[in-house]
Amino acid sequence: MADDLRMEEMTHSVRELLLSYERLDGTWRHSLALNANEKLTVAFLAGRGAATAEQLAEWTALDDDEIHEVIAGLKPRQYVVGSEATGLDLLQLAKKGVMARLSFEAVFDDLVAAAAEPGGAETEAILRFLAQAINIFDAHAHLHARA
Repeated sequence: MADDLRMEEMTHSVRELLLSYERLDGTWRHSLALNANEKLTVAFLAGRGAATAEQLAEWTALDDDEIHEVIAGLKPRQYVVGSEATGLDLLQLAKKGVMARLSFEAVFDDLVAAAAEPGGAETEAILRFLAQAINIFDAHAHLHARA
């Protein structure tokens, strides 16, 4: 009985975490006037640094035409700079992209502080969970990208 209640609590908490992130993502996209793929591209450049169009396509699970369309939409609005003419050209955040990154970082800093607060074995358990969650999300993203 206690395990069932714990599983219900876990299910509820994970669902609410994901819904909370979706709400935050929606408000970010609205405030930055970005569609979902544009916001995802800006987020990857903010988190991983300069990248080629090919890398961005892989990270975002978009095809070549889709990522070039996203880049073409972001450039004139000053979210990214660079040239996607060849796979060797690096794209990086422009002024608006840097401003977006700063708004992302405030949330991430708060999450990291909350995860690190318990310390010791509890923090290690949180890190293991996060690594597993990343693998689960990535596996499902790639599965659905091919569908």
